[in-house]
Amino acid sequence: MGETVVIGAGLSGLSAAYHLRDGCTVLERSGRAGGLCRTENIGGFLFDYAIHVFYTQDRYVKALLSELLGENLATVVRESWVYSRGVYTRYPFQANTYGLPVGVVKDCILGLVEAREGPRKRLKSFEDWILATFGRGIGEHFMLPYNTKLWTVPPSRMCHEWTSFRVPKPRLDEVLEGALREQPKNFGPNAQFLYPRRGGIGAIADAFVPRLGDLRFNTAAARIDMEKRQVRTEKGEPFPYEKLISTVPLPELVRMLGGDVPAGIRQAARALMFNKVLVVNMGIDRENMTFRHWVYYPEKKYSFYRASFPSELAPNMAPAGKSSVTVEIAYPRHRPMETAGRELLIDRVINELASTGLFEPSEVVVRDARIMHPAYVIYDHSHRRNVALVHGFLRKHGIIPAGRFGEWEYLNMDHAILSGRLAAGEAAGRKGSHGYRTPR
Repeated sequence: MGETVVIGAGLSGLSAAYHLRDGCTVLERSGRAGGLCRTENIGGFLFDYAIHVFYTQDRYVKALLSELLGENLATVVRESWVYSRGVYTRYPFQANTYGLPVGVVKDCILGLVEAREGPRKRLKSFEDWILATFGRGIGEHFMLPYNTKLWTVPPSRMCHEWTSFRVPKPRLDEVLEGALREQPKNFGPNAQFLYPRRGGIGAIADAFVPRLGDLRFNTAAARIDMEKRQVRTEKGEPFPYEKLISTVPLPELVRMLGGDVPAGIRQAARALMFNKVLVVNMGIDRENMTFRHWVYYPEKKYSFYRASFPSELAPNMAPAGKSSVTVEIAYPRHRPMETAGRELLIDRVINELASTGLFEPSEVVVRDARIMHPAYVIYDHSHRRNVALVHGFLRKHGIIPAGRFGEWEYLNMDHAILSGRLAAGEAAGRKGSHGYRTPR
C-alpha cells in the first residue's frame, strides 16, 4: 500500500491513523488533536466543546478505550433532566411527567394513548414520527419545541429514519408510572456512560497522539488535486497520496476539489444541511451548584436548548469550591452568528440561566464563548440522496470520507472511532470496509 494522507485529527482521523499504523500522514489545521472532542482550560476551569460523554455497546471500542485511558476512566450514572413550566423532570420527558401541571400530564397521557390506539399512518417526516409515537401532548409540550430549537428547522422538514437509535421509546406502563411518581429508572443507551477522571473528554484524543507516527499540527489542507492525487496546504506544501481519508465537512471538501467537480455533485454538497452552535462557558463561584449532568430547555423564553455542568462530570473540571456550566445555542447554517454583540449575548445567557435559581449573575467569575461550525448534521428529506451522490464521486477518485462530517451522519464518539477504523481498512484494501452508518 502506498502513502495514505488523513485530513483532520478529530476522533475519526486519529482512529484511522491509529489503525493504519504505517505509511500514513495526518494533517491537522489547529495546534491540537481532537476536533470537537477536545477540552480547553479557561481561567483554571476545564470545558469541553459542548457536552461529550462516551457510551458504547461495541466490545472492540470498549477494549480500545480501556487500553488508551486505563485507570483514567470512570463509569458515571447519568443525571439528565428537563426544565419546563418551572419544574425539573427527569429525562426522557416522555417517561417522566411527574411534577408538571396536571393539565400537561393529562395532555401527555391521553395523547400517547390516542396515538397508540389510533390508525397507523404513513410517516413522511420527523414530526409525523413524533406524533405517531408519542402523541400530540408529548409532542407539543416537549418534542416539537425542543427539536425545533435544537435542529433550527421544523421537524416536518426532517426525515425520521435516524430516530430509532436516538430517541427512547418507553412502554405505556412506564409512561404511566413516570406520571404518577418520580421513577429512578434511566432510559436510553447513555443511562451509564464513561468519562475521563482527569483532562476532560479531550483526554481520549490526547491518548491517541503518542501512538501515531506522522501527525502534522498547524497544517491546513487547502486544495486537493484529484488527477495528481496530491493535497496542498495553505502554505503550498504538497502531500502526495495513494488513498486520501478525509474528515473534512463534505461541503468544504467538495470546495477544496476545485473546478473538476461536476455541477450535480457541487449542488448536492451545497444542499447538505447542518446547524451551528454557540457554546457559552461559565465558571461559577459556588460549590456544588447542582447534582445534574445536563438539562434540556424546550421553552422559547430560553435562547439555549441545553445546559451542562462539567464540574459534575469529574472533580478536576473546576477549581476547588467552584462549579461550571456550559450552555448551547443553535443557529441555522445561513444565519450569521452574533459575534458583534458577543458580550451582550453572554450577559443574556447568564441572566436567563440565573433566573432558574442555579446561581446569581454576580457569581460568574469566568465567561467564554466558542463556535462549533458545523455542529450537527440535519436529516432533511434529501439527505440520503445527496450524501450518496457525493460519496460515490469521492470514492471514484480515491477519497474515503470518515467521521461525523465526512460520513455526514450523526455519529457518537464510538461511531467516529469505528468510522476511522473502517476507513483505514478501506484504504488498506481490506474487504468489508466501506464506511460506517449509525445503527438504525
